[in-house]
Amino acid sequence: MLGRCRVRWPVALALVICLGLPIPSVASDLSEVLMSKGMMYFDKGQYREAFKILGEALKEDPGQLEIRRYLFLAKARASGKASALELLREEAKEKPGDARLRLDLAAAFYMEGFLAEALGNLEEAYRLDPKCAEVFFFRGLVKLKMGQPREAIEDLQKARALEPKMGQASMFYEGLGLRQLRQHQAAQSMFQRVLEANPVSGYALEAAEQNRLGTGPRFAAKLTTGVEYDTNVTLEGRTTPLGVPLKAEDRFQVRFPFSALLDYRFLEVGEWSFGGRYGFYASVHDDSSDMNVVSNTGELYGVWRRAEWYVRPFYYYQSVVLGGEQLSDTHSVGASLMYYAPYNLAPELYLRGQSREYHFPTIDRSDADSWNLRAEYNQYYLLQKGRGYLKAGLGLEGNQADGSNLDYRSFLVLAGLQYQLPWELQFNFDFEYQRRSYDRIHTLFGVERDDSQYSMAWQLSRPLGKGFEVKGRVAYIRNDSSIGAFDYDRQIYSLLFSWNY
Repeated sequence: MLGRCRVRWPVALALVICLGLPIPSVASDLSEVLMSKGMMYFDKGQYREAFKILGEALKEDPGQLEIRRYLFLAKARASGKASALELLREEAKEKPGDARLRLDLAAAFYMEGFLAEALGNLEEAYRLDPKCAEVFFFRGLVKLKMGQPREAIEDLQKARALEPKMGQASMFYEGLGLRQLRQHQAAQSMFQRVLEANPVSGYALEAAEQNRLGTGPRFAAKLTTGVEYDTNVTLEGRTTPLGVPLKAEDRFQVRFPFSALLDYRFLEVGEWSFGGRYGFYASVHDDSSDMNVVSNTGELYGVWRRAEWYVRPFYYYQSVVLGGEQLSDTHSVGASLMYYAPYNLAPELYLRGQSREYHFPTIDRSDADSWNLRAEYNQYYLLQKGRGYLKAGLGLEGNQADGSNLDYRSFLVLAGLQYQLPWELQFNFDFEYQRRSYDRIHTLFGVERDDSQYSMAWQLSRPLGKGFEVKGRVAYIRNDSSIGAFDYDRQIYSLLFSWNY
């Protein structure tokens, strides 16, 4: 009969490190001495002795990444294996009933970025020893990374009940789970409990930092590239509504987009956080350079959070170049406000004012420079166990242009769905219906323009490990207008790869 397994912190910390979660650490003189001694044996090729001493060093300073890295290298080389994953696979195969080996194998899978395989081994470890606190602790960390904070919190609480020594660690990661759920007041209370449990530990220092920041990482970056196939098959004429020449071959475009987004949060004032973003987008057309697009964007934003409230004001600028010529400049100001109410409900109010200057004439040579105002009310229902949300909303939009043909008022119906599927797949669906009534009789066509537009997008995404992600997306846009020149039926098929830092 397999008894309750002991907590093995080297493996636990290896899993935490590869999860990309914050790793509390307090350096000690003893850990530095032990690491130097362990590295001396490592450099001499005495890997068994190095593994033993580095294991002791890791116990003294569990947040030291270099110790952990050389610890697992020493273990693999001491056994003559190319990787710790290869070694642990063999050990688990030889001893299929050993829950501890399953936990070690899960950690190795995480270091290689295989999330599903790690979770599978944790589930097998639970089957072998359902009273092991370490299983619940690790599984909580896994689910936290998978975007399932409610399930993660349940496992972390079970781990704390089974093994009081894991109390401070489990409370720290439970605080991170509460923050994912936007329960910021509860998260702050949990981090305060971490501080009270042991105010000089690494977890306490990290909890204090989390309470001070409270809005996520200070710097983030994202790179995306891929391929898109865009059809515009029913557009009448050889120009778009903006008057841009549209060759026959341009109605079936193959594009190769690339984008980069940098985000830096530079100021904390009380419960406010302020930051800036810069985005670059370039899309290369496979045949016609006239359709190449380059866009530069900048944003200044603030974030205010208190308990269930979330407020985000912003200023946004975008410059678009099409075919080597300036197309438009856009300035936007606005804010979103969200309240996390009982019963998993989260109403949101969104307001945005926008000024746009066009450098191309429209199809009727009218001046398209405009001021646009948009307001939305969205109601979210947050699904149980952090699996996603349902969304329904209504909106209004008005456009006042310098030219006489582009003044309009719109009524919007919005809907959306996000759901976490098995195998780490995330499904998103977004829908928008816009009924747009123009204020004046069109000067070129002599009739009043009235449009109905349907926009739908389906997306399936999956993390690949180490910050990489793949996305498949299909978008469908249809515009039915009382003026045939503005009818179109458009489909966009995208396969994109992203890297997040």
